[in-house]
Amino acid sequence: MVTERESYPEVVLRNAKALRLVHQRQALNSEGLVFVSPQQDGSQKCGDCGKIYSPLIYQVDKEIESHHFCASEGGIYFCRDYRLNVLVFLNWTGWIALLEPSGSLIHDGMMSRSQKVKVKEIRAFCNKIYCKRGLNEGILIDEADNSSLIPLCSTDEHPEHVPNVRYTFRIDDGQVLFSQV
Repeated sequence: MVTERESYPEVVLRNAKALRLVHQRQALNSEGLVFVSPQQDGSQKCGDCGKIYSPLIYQVDKEIESHHFCASEGGIYFCRDYRLNVLVFLNWTGWIALLEPSGSLIHDGMMSRSQKVKVKEIRAFCNKIYCKRGLNEGILIDEADNSSLIPLCSTDEHPEHVPNVRYTFRIDDGQVLFSQV
């Protein structure tokens, strides 16, 4: 069994953002798996200027530009110093993108937002409460509400999820590759 100390290592990731892995049909009305922000499920209206903006899809080695960026909101939100030992409070999804921000940049305490980012790599962590170990490969199961796919280390470690496994994944040079079970 993994102890709580091992499950929340004191590791700081610079310019990191939690991501959600969803079926592309949820985001774009087509098939496939894509990474989106856990903070935005659909179109939103800026409270400052009224512009409507929609979710972004994140891919490794791609520059992602925000649909909207103004003084009070919009942009791509991320943590400058993402501490793995406090992930439980930060929309924990099991997926983290390491970013290189560019364009306009606003810092607000622990959070920052940028007009553009380049996704350098995506990392996975087992999503079980006392596990949270970093993964180079693993299995994917549907979240309880079927809104996203979450990574687990293995069915050996979490046998209760054997019937729920939908995909396997592996990470190669920061890219996440999927296989259907």
